[in-house]
Amino acid sequence: MPAYSIVDIALNSPEDAEPFEKYVEAATKLLKKIGVKTLVVDPEPVIIEGDWKPRTVVVHEFPDMATLQEFYSSEEYAPLRAKRLRLSNAKVIAVNGV
Repeated sequence: MPAYSIVDIALNSPEDAEPFEKYVEAATKLLKKIGVKTLVVDPEPVIIEGDWKPRTVVVHEFPDMATLQEFYSSEEYAPLRAKRLRLSNAKVIAVNGV
């Protein structure tokens, strides 16, 4: 069953845009390597209901929850994750597909 990471992310400052693009390039290569699809990158999500105020929303489709969790805690992703944490503020959840 597929699993999805749903990310609400914003840069800490405009100066972080260029280094963040380098993070995105490296992370995208790593994600593709393990068969992950990027389904959504939307900097202007439309709020239909509730008080959630997302900034840029990103959705990735993983083959399953185990792969998602292994990726997130992997040694290979660790330096990229540290870079993302320095450059941005994010909320991340993982959900199972149907």
